[in-house]
Amino acid sequence: MIIHHKDNFAKYTVICQKPLKYIDDFSFIPIKVVNSEDTGDPCIFQTPLLFSPYGIQTNHNKTTIDLSFMNRENDPTLETFYNHLLNIYGIIRKKYGRKYHVNPFLKITMFNECLRLKVTDRMTVFDQNKQSLQTIPSFSYGNFLINLHGLWISDKEIWFQWYLVQAKIIEPVSLQDYLFIDENEPSETTPSATQEHRAPDKYDKMLKMGVPKDAVDRQRHMDMAVLPKRASVPSSVPRPPPLPVPSSSSSSATVKIDAKDLLGVTLKSSSQRVLNEKPIETTDNQEMGYFEPPSLGDIQSMLRQLKPVPQ
Repeated sequence: MIIHHKDNFAKYTVICQKPLKYIDDFSFIPIKVVNSEDTGDPCIFQTPLLFSPYGIQTNHNKTTIDLSFMNRENDPTLETFYNHLLNIYGIIRKKYGRKYHVNPFLKITMFNECLRLKVTDRMTVFDQNKQSLQTIPSFSYGNFLINLHGLWISDKEIWFQWYLVQAKIIEPVSLQDYLFIDENEPSETTPSATQEHRAPDKYDKMLKMGVPKDAVDRQRHMDMAVLPKRASVPSSVPRPPPLPVPSSSSSSATVKIDAKDLLGVTLKSSSQRVLNEKPIETTDNQEMGYFEPPSLGDIQSMLRQLKPVPQ
């Protein structure tokens, strides 16, 4: 049975059971906290957030933990739970105070009032995300499940026996997996632009037409095997422009010259041209578009073909 620190403690009853003697000097009195619907389960108190200044400590083969109420001025629930614990102490003192000295379980320390609990190997620790922890660190806050197991009696002294059952510690956030968002790598959940706008290839069309996937994969492997035999120039690299092809019309075209073009031209005789000049090259230069001046005979022949212009 879990008794939350916000529950009404007035409806619960503290029952001291028959003493159990262990040795001549020590006896143990089990304690039960019950209500009208007692189920016989052990009574466990759930605390508000308490401060652990030292964490779990081991001294002389005894493992203990101190829980401090130093945050009472900021948390009103701490004051309520503190008063419930004082009420339990008052019940035991009223019952055994005349015969024994009842030692208080709340001690004044430099960290305000503290409750000391015994820790066993069966105690479990979790963080606020329900992840298992190995221990309780010092200077930490947490909620605790604690159990009032009973009372120890020796001579004329009585001591309370509290146990820590479970703890939930507020821990800084820790990540076990790599969760960085790398800017240079595309997100796994976001398709790239090329995937979104990629036109369907012939293999997609084959699948849509009902061709079995095995046949499509076989065709893809066959195409990949033939690919190296094709031209090695990638499709993305532009091919060089073709070489200029000479036009037959340009080589055979007759150059027309008007009479005004002949003004100021000094002509040589045909004998001088034959002796002093090389013959006209009519192969490469003419085909490439270069202009060679005509001879005197060519001009005279052209002049005879000219018709008079009417005045």
